[in-house]
Amino acid sequence: MVMQNGDKYLLSFFKNLQSAFKDYAHNISEISSLLDKAILRINVLIEPTIKNELKVYSVPPMRELSGKMSNCINQLREKKEMIAKYFQNINEILEDGKVKCSDCNGEGKVKRLRYEREEGIITSFYEYEPCPTCGGSGYFAISEEVRRQGYEILKALKMIAK
Repeated sequence: MVMQNGDKYLLSFFKNLQSAFKDYAHNISEISSLLDKAILRINVLIEPTIKNELKVYSVPPMRELSGKMSNCINQLREKKEMIAKYFQNINEILEDGKVKCSDCNGEGKVKRLRYEREEGIITSFYEYEPCPTCGGSGYFAISEEVRRQGYEILKALKMIAK
Protein backbone atom coordinates (compact mmCIF):
# COMPACT_ATOMS: atom_id res chain seq x y z
CA MET A 1 0.00 0.00 0.00
CA VAL A 2 1.30 3.42 -0.96
CA MET A 3 0.89 5.92 1.86
CA GLN A 4 -0.10 9.47 0.99
CA ASN A 5 0.81 12.64 2.86
CA GLY A 6 -2.84 13.22 3.73
CA ASP A 7 -3.01 9.94 5.67
CA LYS A 8 -1.10 11.44 8.59
CA TYR A 9 -3.32 14.51 8.60
CA LEU A 10 -6.47 12.38 8.58
CA LEU A 11 -5.07 10.39 11.48
CA SER A 12 -4.58 13.62 13.44
CA PHE A 13 -8.28 14.45 12.91
CA PHE A 14 -9.25 11.05 14.31
CA LYS A 15 -6.93 11.67 17.28
CA ASN A 16 -8.69 14.99 17.89
CA LEU A 17 -12.03 13.17 17.79
CA GLN A 18 -10.70 10.60 20.27
CA SER A 19 -9.55 13.37 22.59
CA ALA A 20 -12.98 15.02 22.41
CA PHE A 21 -14.63 11.71 23.35
CA LYS A 22 -12.24 11.36 26.31
CA ASP A 23 -13.13 14.87 27.48
CA TYR A 24 -16.81 14.03 27.10
CA ALA A 25 -16.36 10.86 29.15
CA HIS A 26 -14.51 12.82 31.83
CA ASN A 27 -17.47 15.21 32.12
CA ILE A 28 -19.90 12.29 32.39
CA SER A 29 -17.74 10.82 35.15
CA GLU A 30 -17.67 14.16 36.95
CA ILE A 31 -21.48 14.42 36.80
CA SER A 32 -21.74 10.89 38.19
CA SER A 33 -19.43 11.83 41.07
CA LEU A 34 -21.49 14.94 41.81
CA LEU A 35 -24.66 12.80 41.80
CA ASP A 36 -23.04 10.47 44.33
CA LYS A 37 -22.49 13.44 46.62
CA ALA A 38 -26.02 14.73 46.08
CA ILE A 39 -27.40 11.30 46.96
CA LEU A 40 -25.41 11.36 50.20
CA ARG A 41 -26.92 14.78 51.01
CA ILE A 42 -30.46 13.49 50.38
CA ASN A 43 -29.80 10.27 52.27
CA VAL A 44 -28.79 12.18 55.42
CA LEU A 45 -32.19 13.93 55.30
CA ILE A 46 -33.99 10.61 55.05
CA GLU A 47 -31.80 8.75 57.57
CA PRO A 48 -30.12 11.31 59.88
CA THR A 49 -27.70 8.89 61.58
CA ILE A 50 -24.25 9.77 62.88
CA LYS A 51 -22.74 7.55 60.18
CA ASN A 52 -24.60 9.41 57.41
CA GLU A 53 -23.77 12.79 58.99
CA LEU A 54 -20.08 11.88 58.89
CA LYS A 55 -20.35 10.86 55.23
CA VAL A 56 -21.56 14.32 54.22
CA TYR A 57 -19.22 16.27 56.50
CA SER A 58 -16.94 17.33 53.64
CA VAL A 59 -19.58 17.26 50.89
CA PRO A 60 -20.42 20.73 49.52
CA PRO A 61 -23.95 22.09 49.99
CA MET A 62 -26.61 20.99 47.48
CA ARG A 63 -26.69 24.42 45.82
CA GLU A 64 -22.95 24.16 45.07
CA LEU A 65 -23.35 20.60 43.77
CA SER A 66 -26.23 21.71 41.57
CA GLY A 67 -24.18 24.59 40.17
CA LYS A 68 -21.27 22.29 39.38
CA MET A 69 -23.62 19.84 37.66
CA SER A 70 -25.06 22.66 35.54
CA ASN A 71 -21.55 23.70 34.52
CA CYS A 72 -20.68 20.12 33.59
CA ILE A 73 -23.84 19.78 31.53
CA ASN A 74 -23.03 23.00 29.66
CA GLN A 75 -19.53 21.66 28.99
CA LEU A 76 -21.08 18.43 27.69
CA ARG A 77 -23.17 20.41 25.22
CA GLU A 78 -20.09 22.26 23.99
CA LYS A 79 -18.12 19.03 23.66
CA LYS A 80 -21.00 17.38 21.82
CA GLU A 81 -20.96 20.24 19.31
CA MET A 82 -17.20 19.87 18.94
CA ILE A 83 -17.57 16.14 18.34
CA ALA A 84 -20.23 16.84 15.69
CA LYS A 85 -17.83 19.27 13.95
CA TYR A 86 -15.05 16.67 14.00
CA PHE A 87 -17.46 14.14 12.47
CA GLN A 88 -18.40 16.61 9.75
CA ASN A 89 -14.78 17.54 8.99
CA ILE A 90 -13.66 13.92 8.81
CA ASN A 91 -16.62 12.99 6.63
CA GLU A 92 -15.85 15.85 4.21
CA ILE A 93 -12.19 14.82 4.06
CA LEU A 94 -13.14 11.21 3.34
CA GLU A 95 -15.63 12.27 0.65
CA ASP A 96 -13.06 14.54 -1.04
CA GLY A 97 -10.21 12.05 -0.65
CA LYS A 98 -7.90 14.86 0.35
CA VAL A 99 -6.98 17.04 3.31
CA LYS A 100 -6.70 20.80 3.05
CA CYS A 101 -3.22 22.12 3.86
CA SER A 102 -3.44 24.08 7.11
CA ASP A 103 -0.50 26.34 6.24
CA CYS A 104 -2.06 27.82 3.08
CA ASN A 105 -5.71 26.92 3.83
CA GLY A 106 -6.01 25.09 0.52
CA GLU A 107 -4.81 28.07 -1.55
CA GLY A 108 -1.50 26.51 -2.56
CA LYS A 109 0.32 29.74 -1.90
CA VAL A 110 1.47 31.68 1.13
CA LYS A 111 2.11 35.35 1.71
CA ARG A 112 5.67 36.20 2.68
CA LEU A 113 6.93 39.54 3.91
CA ARG A 114 9.82 40.80 1.79
CA TYR A 115 12.11 43.75 2.16
CA GLU A 116 13.74 45.78 -0.56
CA ARG A 117 16.46 48.34 -0.12
CA GLU A 118 16.68 51.08 -2.68
CA GLU A 119 18.81 54.20 -2.25
CA GLY A 120 19.03 53.67 1.52
CA ILE A 121 15.29 53.27 1.94
CA ILE A 122 13.93 49.94 3.11
CA THR A 123 10.50 49.08 1.78
CA SER A 124 8.47 46.11 2.95
CA PHE A 125 5.93 44.32 0.79
CA TYR A 126 4.12 41.00 0.58
CA GLU A 127 4.78 38.46 -2.10
CA TYR A 128 2.95 35.23 -2.80
CA GLU A 129 4.92 32.04 -3.31
CA PRO A 130 4.01 28.36 -3.53
CA CYS A 131 3.30 26.82 -0.15
CA PRO A 132 6.37 24.85 0.94
CA THR A 133 4.27 22.44 3.01
CA CYS A 134 1.97 21.15 0.24
CA GLY A 135 4.17 22.06 -2.70
CA GLY A 136 1.59 24.49 -4.04
CA SER A 137 -1.29 22.03 -4.44
CA GLY A 138 -3.23 23.23 -1.39
CA TYR A 139 -4.18 19.67 -0.46
CA PHE A 140 -2.76 16.31 0.55
CA ALA A 141 -4.15 13.12 -0.98
CA ILE A 142 -5.41 10.24 1.17
CA SER A 143 -4.66 6.66 0.21
CA GLU A 144 -7.66 4.53 -0.71
CA GLU A 145 -7.06 1.96 2.05
CA VAL A 146 -6.83 4.63 4.76
CA ARG A 147 -9.91 6.29 3.30
CA ARG A 148 -11.85 3.01 3.34
CA GLN A 149 -10.87 2.28 6.94
CA GLY A 150 -11.66 5.86 7.92
CA TYR A 151 -15.18 5.36 6.58
CA GLU A 152 -15.52 2.17 8.64
CA ILE A 153 -14.51 3.99 11.82
CA LEU A 154 -16.83 6.88 11.09
CA LYS A 155 -19.72 4.53 10.28
CA ALA A 156 -19.29 2.74 13.61
CA LEU A 157 -19.02 5.99 15.57
CA LYS A 158 -22.07 7.49 13.86
CA MET A 159 -24.16 4.79 15.51
CA ILE A 160 -23.53 6.59 18.81
CA ALA A 161 -25.33 9.66 17.51
CA LYS A 162 -28.47 7.70 16.63
